Amino acid sequence: MLVTVGDKHFTRGKSRLFSMVWLAMHLTDALAITGLVMRGKIDLTNDKQAMCIICSSLPLEILFPIIHPMKLTVANTKIDEIILEIKAKGKTPVPGDHIIEEFTQIYNRMIYAVFLQFFEFHRPHIQSVFGTDTKGWPQIFQFAWLIRNGVAHHGGHLNFTNPNYPPVTWHTYSYSPADNGKPILGAHFTVSDMFAFLFDLSDELDAIGAPMPN
Repeated sequence: MLVTVGDKHFTRGKSRLFSMVWLAMHLTDALAITGLVMRGKIDLTNDKQAMCIICSSLPLEILFPIIHPMKLTVANTKIDEIILEIKAKGKTPVPGDHIIEEFTQIYNRMIYAVFLQFFEFHRPHIQSVFGTDTKGWPQIFQFAWLIRNGVAHHGGHLNFTNPNYPPVTWHTYSYSPADNGKPILGAHFTVSDMFAFLFDLSDELDAIGAPMPN
């Protein structure tokens, strides 16, 4: 079920996405802190800061907490609960005085690695349920396979080796062999869209009884 506006909670040992969100949150935090330090805008006293990541066609934005998670981890304090705030698109003021294209390229590659780790853990179970021919998989799992294939083998670009492969669709996004070479993450599909997809994918993995990650 597609994520909606509101707080989304992830609990260690109970939430399928906890480890993935934990890692993504720390990568986001580390990169954000570095950027703030380099720009001379760091404020380590404010534990309510967040990085806003905006969806492309979905009417949503996701706020990842920054500063506070890394402060806890550096203090050797275990994080057992993570809350991501999901807001309606356009609700968070975003400073317009800083160009972040290069920052985004680095961030995208970090998130690719997080996604790949999550998918590869679940791939054996998906194949045990639906077989090894991806064309027989439900669309949401085909979409995950398409992202995985592009990340693992094609430098983060969409790639169908079969020119007759039918379109793969999730929500309003649909890709076909005509999209070969298109970056997976870009203006058409952002990191925020990726996480919205993962929230949906996690529900489907629960539905087919996939094992929980450690």
